[in-house]
Amino acid sequence: MSVRVSTVVMGVCLAFGGVSALVVPQPAIAQQKTVNPKVGAALQAALAAGKNKQFDVALAKVKEAEGAKTNSFEQFKINETLAFIYNSQKNYASLAGVYEKQLEMPQYLSPEQAQSYPKLVSQIYFSAQQYGKSIEYSKRWLESKPNDTEMTALLGQAYYFTKDNKLCKETLSSAVSVAEKAGGKPVESWLQTMQACALNLNDENLVAQADEKLSRYYSKPEYWSRYVKRAARNEKSDLANFHWYRLKEEVGALKEADDLTTYATQAMTDYGAPGEAVRVLEEGFDKRILGADDKRKMRQQNTLNKAKEAAAASKAQWTAMATAADSDPTGQKSVDLGMAYFGVEQYDQAIPYLEKGLKKAGVKEPAHVKLTLAVAQLRKGQRDAARATFKTLSSDPVLGKVAATWLIRSYN
Repeated sequence: MSVRVSTVVMGVCLAFGGVSALVVPQPAIAQQKTVNPKVGAALQAALAAGKNKQFDVALAKVKEAEGAKTNSFEQFKINETLAFIYNSQKNYASLAGVYEKQLEMPQYLSPEQAQSYPKLVSQIYFSAQQYGKSIEYSKRWLESKPNDTEMTALLGQAYYFTKDNKLCKETLSSAVSVAEKAGGKPVESWLQTMQACALNLNDENLVAQADEKLSRYYSKPEYWSRYVKRAARNEKSDLANFHWYRLKEEVGALKEADDLTTYATQAMTDYGAPGEAVRVLEEGFDKRILGADDKRKMRQQNTLNKAKEAAAASKAQWTAMATAADSDPTGQKSVDLGMAYFGVEQYDQAIPYLEKGLKKAGVKEPAHVKLTLAVAQLRKGQRDAARATFKTLSSDPVLGKVAATWLIRSYN
């Protein structure tokens, strides 16, 4: 905010230019736009002192100019000088008050200034934490510029600080919606404040929506942790939980040792991906999620050792599995090999085997295979294909919700 304020105020002061030039005789119609020499000299001295950060001197010179003023245009120029000084001091409350006074003298404002000052005043009052005044000028601005999402969001944030959670929620929801419809990305602070208002109102749906959008647009582990925790709440399916674990690991939200070992054990014993188990366990040890507790370290190491043995045994069978897959009418052997390749992150090989298996009618748990295929496509960089595959699972009663969450992940 202060950068914006500083830029505008500096532009005003540069436009001020040489005050003494204004004493040159003007046509009768412009006689009011004159500055007498005493006022002009005092203001020039005030500007020079302000540039040197001698603010007491600058303000004293402004007071001297006020004592010598003879017309309203001189007051307008005095206000411009005060604006420069207050901005240099970061005294935003006083700065906003000066601009309010300028709005009371529209005859001296350019059309651009008359149009932009209500927005600027609102922004300055927000910086000064005078949120009631910021709301007043934001609403004034939005009367003529209703599609200004920046100011709509500022208004919503001001409502938050005045504890008007209902208007905060409604206003920020509108700003977010407009930004998204325009193909843009909502600002992170808008979403954070919208969620805070929703929490204060116990609006669980909006809280979840905010986490979804924060995860999609600002993929941070803390956002994903909250979002996935809520989305996976009360999940009873072991298969769905396995895919939630896979997603948590993907986004850096798998931080509990028990969750990590459960995920790895499932990958190794239930879902044909011992290589995946080895990878996640080794990463767990590297990050000190595993191995940090002496009482459980040996058991965790044993799980890793078993995963390595299973991965080696699986890899030794790949050639035979490939031969068997070619003649398998059910497609399951192709899927099994595709899962093995997926586990060691060889997605070039995993994708065609999984696709080949899905083309036949005898595959067990086809939704599980499709979801694994979509993740492989995503990790390979085939985003459009991955999204199309995720969407085929939208109505699946077990994996539909986790597939929808993976779809959001595909936009990171």
